[in-house]
Order: sequence, then structure tokens, then C-alpha cells
Amino acid sequence: MSADDLGFSPRDVFREYCWNGPWRTVDCPYLNWQRVTDPQTSHEGARKYLPNPVNTIQIDDLQRAVRAECCIEQWGGHAGTSDKRIRINGHEWIEVPESSLMGPERPESYQYMRYPTVAIPLEQLREGDNEFELTCSNQISHLIHDIGWGQWGIYAVIFRIYYDADKLHPSGRVAPPVWKDDRCLSIALEPGQSETSDWIDRIDFLGFCEDFDHNGDGRYREWHYRYRYGRLMNHLGTVTGIPYEASIDTTWIPDQAEPMQVMVRITDYAGMSWVTPVIEIEWGEREEKCLMYTPRDVPACWQSRDGNRHSCTIYISDDLSQATEARMILTTWNGYEADEICINGEKLLSRVGRNHDFALSEVDVPLAMLRKGENTVSTYGTTPHHGIEVLWPGPVIKVRYGI
Repeated sequence: MSADDLGFSPRDVFREYCWNGPWRTVDCPYLNWQRVTDPQTSHEGARKYLPNPVNTIQIDDLQRAVRAECCIEQWGGHAGTSDKRIRINGHEWIEVPESSLMGPERPESYQYMRYPTVAIPLEQLREGDNEFELTCSNQISHLIHDIGWGQWGIYAVIFRIYYDADKLHPSGRVAPPVWKDDRCLSIALEPGQSETSDWIDRIDFLGFCEDFDHNGDGRYREWHYRYRYGRLMNHLGTVTGIPYEASIDTTWIPDQAEPMQVMVRITDYAGMSWVTPVIEIEWGEREEKCLMYTPRDVPACWQSRDGNRHSCTIYISDDLSQATEARMILTTWNGYEADEICINGEKLLSRVGRNHDFALSEVDVPLAMLRKGENTVSTYGTTPHHGIEVLWPGPVIKVRYGI
């Protein structure tokens, strides 16, 4: 398993314990994330955020535990920040590895929001309160944005405790999926016969397919999800009551060359989860198809400020005369401070997203702005402060076509 994988797998039994605050090293009270600062920073302004906080998470069940990990909702921070680490209950520091799927520069060089999974030695945890802290080293020195201030950020840390298969847990099976029409897919869960299956709190449907890279690891065909303060988002859907059935609108899911895979995480009221085996769903012909075009030459340090412009290229290989609508999807940090977001030199909008925060945005694109062949997506910013970051692996453009 790599640091970018989902973590849990079919038939796993586990509980999740989520730390999502208090966030103690951000200046504005409406910003719910915590900065992690290089203790050896040479930047005078950074020192007011030191020492880095020691946070506390309560874990109340280690009986029959077999392994543990944590998933970090991680903003990459200042470009080039290196050697990110976590420490549990004063033990040795554990590396938070960078993605191996980023571009030609060192992975720390790219702006990103990721959800890496880090293995935690089980013996480092205890029932009750557990302390954890985070650190890093300086920025790698060849970057244009090297200001001597190594910094990254966390929104939440999810501690996941896995148990042996005999631990009491809910169960169920995924019923054969049904296409209600060529856009709407219905997937249902049939609860099992375990003692806790009558006490299901929520079920989460997860899909493995080709789509926008929601978790920022650089892969498009994968299990699609992200977290927001410990809650799954951008998966296929969540249901919290009977009937345990999700109706999934596939209008903007790209056409699939291979079958989609689906698994379901079942969680009972005691917080215990179990994951169903994977099923496959064939992708049929649709009245209108959806195609996704991914970026090339995404630059490192994509932070447009002080009169700088950054750009990447998206190649559209199909005839747009049959296109019916288009949209661009991108993730940003501090997109609110952009001045221009352009396609092929034409301004699409002034800003997007949030102020000093992460955002996932879907923006309608007039078809007249697109062309067959190379399309340039660019951002421009004049602020002398923290400009717009476009996060790895960059924007995609989805186009729907009539058949």
C-alpha cells in the first residue's frame, strides 16, 4: 500500500477516531486548519507560530487490534517544504511520505492537497488520550518561493484501528446494480445477519473508475474520495437510513473504457466499520457521452502573485462541433486572491474558491472558449501576499457530446 491509497480494503474491520481541532496556529478565527512550522526556520515572521502544538486524540478500543494507521488531511503548504513528519506519544518521528506520482520536479515543489496514509506501530498507542505532534524541515533552496519558511498544514488527522475478523462488526452484500436510465445508477446494500447489522448508522458507496483526481495523488483511475474534517466526500454517496440504496447521477462521470468497481463501507452506531467485497459494473452506451481531458506541463510552485502568470495545457482530441456543454474542475488554495483565471487567453472568471483555504470548484465553460487541440489554462495574480495556488495534478476539462 502506498501513502496515497485509501487505506481500508474489502473485509477490513476497523474504527476511525478523528482529530479535527482545536486549530491553534492560524491567525483568523474562521480558518479551521493548523499550520506546521519548521522549528529551525530563519524567517522572523514564522517564529511566532513555534513551538508546534501537541494535539490530543482519544482512542477507546485497542482490544484485538492488529494494526493502526493515520490519514492526514494535508495541505502541502509553502512550496518546497521538506521532511514532513508525525510523532505519537513522544516516540520517534515517522515520515509523512510525498507522492511518487507528481511531476518531474521534486514532489515537495508542487502545490497540493493530499490525504496520505501513514502506518503507526500499534505499540505506540494506548487506550485513552494519545498525543501527537507534527514537524518539518526548511524549503528546498532552489525554488523561487524559498523564503526560509518551511510550513505545511493539516485540517484533520484520522486514526484508523484495524481489528481481527472475529471482532463484532456489521456486515452486508451489495445487490446487483440497476441502471434506471442511461444516466442514473442505483446501488443497494442488503444488510447481513451479524448482531450489529440492525444498528447501521451509515453506509458509504465508493467507486473505482476514471474521473477527476479528488485526492490529489496524481491518479485518475482509482478509488475516488477525499476527506473534509474526517468526513468522506466526493465518493459515490452516503445513505443513513432504510432503504440502503444510493441513486448515482453519472452525467458528469467520464465514459469508462473498463468496468467501474464498487465497494461499500458499513458503519454501525458503535463506530465499527466493515467493507464489502468489490463488485463490477459494466458501462453501457449513453445518449450523451462525457469525456475528460487532463492537463500537461503543470508547473511546480503554481502560486500566482506579484504580477506572475502560471499555466498548463489541456489537449482536446475530439471534434467540438458535437459538444453540448463543458466544465472545468480544479482544486485551489486561496483561489479567492486571483485576478484572472483564463482559457486560451480569455478571462473565464476573476477568482474561485476560498480565502486562505482549500476549495474544489466546478466551473461551467462556454464552448466558444474551447478549441480542438491545445488549450491553455492560466491564472494571474497581483497580490503581494499569498496568491492563488492551483493544486496538483491541475485542472481538467470535461465535455459532454451528443451521439
